[in-house]
Amino acid sequence: MPDRILYCGFNGRAAIGAVDANNGLRDLASYPAGAAATDWTQITALSGDRILYYAKNTGRIAIGAITPGNGLRDLASYPAGAAATDWTQITALSGDRILYYAGGTGRVAIGAIDANNSLRDLASYPAGAAATDWEEITFLGSSGKPSPWAVLLCQFSDAATPPGFSRKRFDELFTGAGTGKLGMVDFFRDMTHGNLDLTTSRAFGWYTLPKKSTEYTGSGANPQGRKDLITWARQTATAAGVYLTPYGNRICVVTHPPTDLFGGPDGACTGDGRDGNGMTSLSPSLMGQEMAHVYGLDHSWAGSTEYGDYWNTMSTRTPYMTPHPVYTEVDNQSRPIWRMGPA
Repeated sequence: MPDRILYCGFNGRAAIGAVDANNGLRDLASYPAGAAATDWTQITALSGDRILYYAKNTGRIAIGAITPGNGLRDLASYPAGAAATDWTQITALSGDRILYYAGGTGRVAIGAIDANNSLRDLASYPAGAAATDWEEITFLGSSGKPSPWAVLLCQFSDAATPPGFSRKRFDELFTGAGTGKLGMVDFFRDMTHGNLDLTTSRAFGWYTLPKKSTEYTGSGANPQGRKDLITWARQTATAAGVYLTPYGNRICVVTHPPTDLFGGPDGACTGDGRDGNGMTSLSPSLMGQEMAHVYGLDHSWAGSTEYGDYWNTMSTRTPYMTPHPVYTEVDNQSRPIWRMGPA
């Protein structure tokens, strides 16, 4: 898809355009005067094709989205007074974070938007914390190609226990919230030499699937069963209001209880399954291999031995591993649950 651009006029007119690989500009869709509100003073692109609209005069905010067919739709609305009325710049950052800046006073705030399009505060800096003469604030971001994933946390209907790790752990493991903690964002940045940027990936859920774990029949010998699981998860998340189109096939289903570990053209699947050495299937080296299948990579070999390369993550559990330096939990035999590699 070409790089799309949203144009808005003071009379509520809007247009969607694009710039192609040859730097040509073209029109995609046009909306007449009155199609949009006329009080927006800031319009900021967020992750997942979402858009934040802000009215400085009243503190009104709306969250919208642009569809693959270049349609504009509403996701959430916040009334007058929901936000401060002194913001002069609103800039999207990594990991669904947002920077708000008040030019008159140098006041700054950092907020975030979650999977349900709810806005929340993360940090606040008083007047004078920043210079007061900034006219534009631009997030430079990563040099890598944006490649966000939707991580769908799904319990089977017969789950008898809660998940073994906190919701925060999954945000840290898969999204920009865990940058620097050696999760999947760091994994793919390092393994692709900076070519892939997963910081705007998002975790959704937990959701309850309308299926029991005993109804799952997928395996290497039954790829249709694996495809069915991803379909169940997609349908459940979509019914809960999650807009998955921007993620394409970059879908990772985390099941509880754990059922399988795989990756392929339709997406990836994992859970807190443990191997014979106590390692969780959520470990970055194992998940990196399954997510890499979604990008089209196959297993690695050593001569005629599949999974035989000790220095290649595409050999799954074979490569040299080291205990994870951030997630240091051990099992009842004092073996590290989280490992990373090749190392």
